[in-house]
Amino acid sequence: MIRKGLEKEFIIHPGETLQEALKELQISVSTLSQATGFSEAHINRVLTGKSTISRTFATKLAKAIAVPASFWNALQQIYDEEIASLQL
Repeated sequence: MIRKGLEKEFIIHPGETLQEALKELQISVSTLSQATGFSEAHINRVLTGKSTISRTFATKLAKAIAVPASFWNALQQIYDEEIASLQL
């Protein structure tokens, strides 16, 4: 049987993109925590792919690092759809 679509190891969690953005902007998890009001533990779970980027978190990210909430929401939606397609 030929399998179509992506393999899980090629699907990028939005937390990986956030990690890259924080590195480029030289923003620590602690600083982001203070700016968003989300705990460092929560942010670390997002960065490691263990938690999603909620709409609320996306809105707070937009204010903290000037990347639109729509960008984060779209990344999360694409990720969710790709993961769901693996389960079909």
